[in-house]
Amino acid sequence: MFCKIKKVLFLLGVFLCLSIVCNAGAGFESLFKSGEQAFGEKKYEQAADLFAQALKLAPSDLRSRFRYGQSLFLTQRFAESQAQFQMILQNSPGNITARVFYAESLINMGMTDEARPHIDWILKVQPEHERARFIHAKLTAIPEPEETEESEYEPESLPVNIKPLPVVKNQKTSPVKSQEKSFVKTQETQSLKSQQTPSLKKMASTVEKKSEIPVKKEPDEPRRITPTPEGFIHIPAIPASILPVEYQAEDEEDFFKNYPASSIKKQIHPQDAIAAAYNHEKNNYPKKAEPQNIASVSFESLAEGQKDSFVFNLELAKYYVESANLKEAEKCLAVAEKIATEKRNSRGVLETGIFRSLLYVYNLDFNGFGHHLMSLKSSMTPESYQPFLDIYNQGIEVKDEVEKARMAAGVAIGATHFAVAANLLKPAFIRYPDDPIIGRLLSDAQMQSRDYKGAEITLSQIARAYPNNSEAYFNLARFYLTVDYKPNLVRDYAQYAYKVDPTDSRCGIVLGLLDYSQGNVIDGISRIKALLPSLTDPMLKAVCERIILDGEKNADANFSSLLALPGSSKGTPETYRILGEDYLRQGSFFSAAKCFEKINDLSEIGRTFLAVASVMSAADEPVNAATLNSHGLSLLTKVLEKDPNNARANLYISLYHYERGNMELAREAVANGLKNKSDKYTENRLNSVYNILNS
Repeated sequence: MFCKIKKVLFLLGVFLCLSIVCNAGAGFESLFKSGEQAFGEKKYEQAADLFAQALKLAPSDLRSRFRYGQSLFLTQRFAESQAQFQMILQNSPGNITARVFYAESLINMGMTDEARPHIDWILKVQPEHERARFIHAKLTAIPEPEETEESEYEPESLPVNIKPLPVVKNQKTSPVKSQEKSFVKTQETQSLKSQQTPSLKKMASTVEKKSEIPVKKEPDEPRRITPTPEGFIHIPAIPASILPVEYQAEDEEDFFKNYPASSIKKQIHPQDAIAAAYNHEKNNYPKKAEPQNIASVSFESLAEGQKDSFVFNLELAKYYVESANLKEAEKCLAVAEKIATEKRNSRGVLETGIFRSLLYVYNLDFNGFGHHLMSLKSSMTPESYQPFLDIYNQGIEVKDEVEKARMAAGVAIGATHFAVAANLLKPAFIRYPDDPIIGRLLSDAQMQSRDYKGAEITLSQIARAYPNNSEAYFNLARFYLTVDYKPNLVRDYAQYAYKVDPTDSRCGIVLGLLDYSQGNVIDGISRIKALLPSLTDPMLKAVCERIILDGEKNADANFSSLLALPGSSKGTPETYRILGEDYLRQGSFFSAAKCFEKINDLSEIGRTFLAVASVMSAADEPVNAATLNSHGLSLLTKVLEKDPNNARANLYISLYHYERGNMELAREAVANGLKNKSDKYTENRLNSVYNILNS
């Protein structure tokens, strides 16, 4: 029953509607009032905690989100504050006060280029806005950054000829951004002149290792562009085969050698170059070789025996949405709706109704969403209905498809449907490749959905558009540290980010992590420890603390793998297991099963099916639950046939028998599981079950 309630709460929270849950409103009001009191007493840390708890109960409440952002800002947690005000602006772009705080957060993060357009916009709408005028004057008076003396643990010195990355000019201007960027032309761009766009030149370039031998300049003879170390930028190459026929050559190397300006028949726009890169790299990114798939999970074969199960079809619809397969999600949701209606399952009807609302928004069909909303109105309280109505009113007023996509993507990100968000934002970013908000949202969605090559292209374009923004280069450094492990690029980007903003301690932290990943444990940990007190990024701080602990305990560990993300070049099976656990915690059973399938973990797949069966039992679907229990147990049995003392398989079987009151079989499974040494987490759980069974 707990799993069922957890699933319902997640779906309601997905659409900013946790107020449907009984008594949630009372708890929210209490937390909000306590937060207001703490805020009035200038206890901003306490206020931030209270408002954060309130937002868990009512994510759509603008008052608490605004106060939460203010509290974070006043405690100098600017990155977190910026994220909160960004969420407010996604749904209320006309909120001037939120935009002021958003701009000030960007400024405090060193992102003045991104802040300026927002301040300019405010002054156009309200020319007399006092705070905006003050910030504008402050931005206008900002001098060029001066060189600072390096401390013992600051990043290494930079090459003297470092230059910022050229900007991609875009004929279309983003609604948010109207300020034109300038760029420095290198010797190579001068030789190709205006016939070759900056986008094509950079997208066609590849990173080469730095050389201390001077290169003879031949301005009259076109040659391959080498942007490193000049600006420390790596842009994924566009192979000749995906360019228009006018530019194609026999092979990529020949394409670069025979590329005189006179051969250009037409100009490629930045949008076309980025779109070509996305389309090409989608199917050509070199992925880490995965083990032979033994633990195959076929939902289609399981679905044959679960056609009358509301739980199974709703879970399958959820999985397809998380995979951005909206057409298949629609089919499964229609089956679940039919079953809920026939069984007069009022809660199931409401669940599927809310889920269908998501599909309308993701398909940018706000007219259909409005009609569907009317059918839900009678099942909802006025307080729970209002957030839906607000989304409809905002969506129906927006005429521009890019703005609609950005709004829908905000809903998808809030629902942790990152693959959907990436699909919505990608066309918007292709249209406006210099929009910082779209770019940042897209890169985050791509990283979360493990579209790493897409994220690389997006992050590179953001860096290209903002050559004086340290955040853009820091993100690239982190990418090449945790995803596509390239130590030279990590060092180059982190150094350049520090050059742009010497106050950003994260750059030194990344260099310390790089030393650590290369086995220089003592130097890496020393640098991290020295810079840790000045680090304000909570997630990065947690990683550093774990790294310090692991590094001091085990100097022989594979440190680059410890930093790697799931599916990355250095990623380990454990990363997929952790990701699967995260999916299980949020009730995404089939997405979890797919993660465990990646590492051929039959124990975890079997456990996942047993969990779904428990939800079916709670939903009064005993026959369907028995079928899925049988499937889960058969997978666990396969594991025990090869290893009778497998700790995790025995743990899950013991829990299965314990829930059904068969204590003898539960004790036997626990005893077998404790015979072999296992990981600490599994061992602790086995001991807990053992103590319960023998108490």
